[in-house]
Amino acid sequence: MKSFIRKIIISLLRIEAKLVLKKYKPKIVAITGNVGKTSTKEAVFAVLSKSFSVRKNVTGFGPEADCIFAILGCEPIKINLYFWMKCLIEGLELLIFNDIYPKWLILEIAVRMPGDLDELVGWLKTDRVIATRFGQVPSHIEFFKSSEDLINEKAKLLNTLRNDGMLILNCDDSDAYKFSERSAKQALYFGFNDDAVFKASNANISYIEDSEYGHIPNGLIFRVDYSGNSVPVLIEGSLGMNHVYSGLASLALASSLDLNIISSIEALKSYNMPPGRMRLIRGEKQTMIIDDSYNSSPLACEEAIRTLKEVETPKSSGRGRSSLEPEVRPRGDDFGVENNSSLEEERSDGRGPTSRSSSTDATTTGGPFDLKEMKRRGIKIAVLGDMLELGRHTESSHLEIGRLAAKVADIIVSVGIRARWIADGALAADFSEKNIFHFNDSHEAGLFVEKMIQKGDLILIKGSQAVRMEKIVLEIMAEPDRAPQLLVRQD
Repeated sequence: MKSFIRKIIISLLRIEAKLVLKKYKPKIVAITGNVGKTSTKEAVFAVLSKSFSVRKNVTGFGPEADCIFAILGCEPIKINLYFWMKCLIEGLELLIFNDIYPKWLILEIAVRMPGDLDELVGWLKTDRVIATRFGQVPSHIEFFKSSEDLINEKAKLLNTLRNDGMLILNCDDSDAYKFSERSAKQALYFGFNDDAVFKASNANISYIEDSEYGHIPNGLIFRVDYSGNSVPVLIEGSLGMNHVYSGLASLALASSLDLNIISSIEALKSYNMPPGRMRLIRGEKQTMIIDDSYNSSPLACEEAIRTLKEVETPKSSGRGRSSLEPEVRPRGDDFGVENNSSLEEERSDGRGPTSRSSSTDATTTGGPFDLKEMKRRGIKIAVLGDMLELGRHTESSHLEIGRLAAKVADIIVSVGIRARWIADGALAADFSEKNIFHFNDSHEAGLFVEKMIQKGDLILIKGSQAVRMEKIVLEIMAEPDRAPQLLVRQD
């Protein structure tokens, strides 16, 4: 009965959404991909807000519902009968009265199941479609027969483009790049490859000297070449290639709308970073946290590990460059840590792996651990949780993450049932068993990490939503009273 009533209400809301779009005629940019959608949405919002009234959607309720709520201006906090009725009333008010309405709607389109977009693409019309990245093992692939099937589902969004619409594509990702072959619409490319109209180079981590924390990362800096110009871009407060690509996508969009690029770059400097996406947070005991706790997938986790490698700690400061720039290769070879030769090299600081053993118990830590054996002044700690919805790729993907983390981290903390394979992967790479610790839940892991960290440590925290890795961030952040502003999922 409840399902039947919900279908009726969704049908009524769909009708209202169609009529609202017809009445107010907003421009619409839709964002798809498997990695970097939300970061791109926030970057686009920052850039367009400089020139237009803009609204962005909230995801998590299904692709069509996410779009309908944004079109009608409903804020989905808790879905119940009261919320549905409120949306219906607000939709009617928009149709009856001449209200102030956004010039642009920014819609992040998330797909989990086959057929998710069938209803939406039947009535939504877009002006720009941005494709971020997919990766060799996309998230949510568990519900599809293959990666190709998942990408085909997302490619349905191309059918929503208006006659004068445009594609904005990441040309470093082979699947995103091939979207241009599926549509006759004009395409504008961004990335590090030579095909990019907005081409990035010299992507590096920026640092500041802090009186309390010392030499710490502050964000990203890179150059963008376009139309014979070359300008620097600074993004503060976060790390990782996702934010470079998000910035590039938003600048490409701005260019397609003839907006001022310098003004758009200024908007990116300190825009509202989405929580839990490679966000820099100060930790207690004068540590630094890379909070990537929102979600996880193989590609995103690989890049987080690569970033952990490149960030300087007090112990590693001055030992080399802090470049995030990917190696530019022939298209078809997706960018990922496994293809970054620098990660395959043995560590040069005398701290190479020392032993090989079986997986640690799921509810206990690893072997005898003595901080004095490693201390020091500043080590790198990878706290890695389950990656969900990977289907038959689950075991192999976790093993690979463990192998990669073993090349970068001094200590590995795995969290969740599936993350035991991360520990196994690290052990298979000859990482010392006594420096691997496994926990079934984030609460126990957080208590352990809080006791273990010391001044100058750099802690990467990443995992899928269900593992609730933000609880570990909360346990060790220097200002827990700011958690509502800085962290994801506070309930």
